[in-house]
Amino acid sequence: MGVILIDLLTSGTISTVHYCDTLTKLKSVIRRQRSSLLSRGVLVLDDNSRFHTARDTKEHVRRLGWESLDPITAPILPHQTSTFFLQ
Repeated sequence: MGVILIDLLTSGTISTVHYCDTLTKLKSVIRRQRSSLLSRGVLVLDDNSRFHTARDTKEHVRRLGWESLDPITAPILPHQTSTFFLQ
């Protein structure tokens, strides 16, 4: 499948607004490049960073029609800031 979106930031500069904007951009890229996969659903696994657990971020993920997995109950995976799975 490969990488479809890279968003590089200086350490410590991400905010809830930027993260939500990036999720919206990701949905648009998936729709353009792999639309058949988008209909199968997206699972978002976030680490325990403060901006990921913000209520606004979780609500934005829900509005996108995606499911957010809690890192505590999710399968053990190598540490990453965010992982997106197309179901």
